[in-house]
Amino acid sequence: MTFRRSWLVLLLTLLVPIAAFGQASTATIRGKIMNDRGSTIANAEINAVSTSSGFVKTVHSNSDGSYTLQGLTPGEYQIVVAASGYEPRNETITVLVGQNLEMNLRLTATAVLSESITVVGQQAVETKTSEVATNVTTQQIESLPQDDRNFLNFAALAPGIRLSTDPTRKVFAGDAQ
Repeated sequence: MTFRRSWLVLLLTLLVPIAAFGQASTATIRGKIMNDRGSTIANAEINAVSTSSGFVKTVHSNSDGSYTLQGLTPGEYQIVVAASGYEPRNETITVLVGQNLEMNLRLTATAVLSESITVVGQQAVETKTSEVATNVTTQQIESLPQDDRNFLNFAALAPGIRLSTDPTRKVFAGDAQ
């Protein structure tokens, strides 16, 4: 008898953890996304938003319109379905541990508005001038040598300016090479 009990205890010890692993702690929502006429909608975006934690699970419907939202923790979810050319749809659902729910949703087509937009305009024109300018700092004024203390001598510091070599004439030439 003792031998049988030992085997029974051993067998139960091995089988109980296997049964425990079989318990699901999440829920699954499956379904199809269809239009008003019953045709399936491929590539629709399905979002499951947990109302308590804000967790978002996103999937897209397959070519046959089917989708599967797996691994949802128990709680209340806002299911939001959106597809190009259709009005978005919102549903609130509560899922429990181990639940496998089927949720087929129908989307309503949006009204197609035909608009034309005419753009009238001109090409932008560059309005900047081709001026060359420079700023002379106080440090430059104090440190640069000046013979006659004429402020116009600082114009030679600007790029593209050439001074006349004639000492009797003070002439500036722009665009000097």
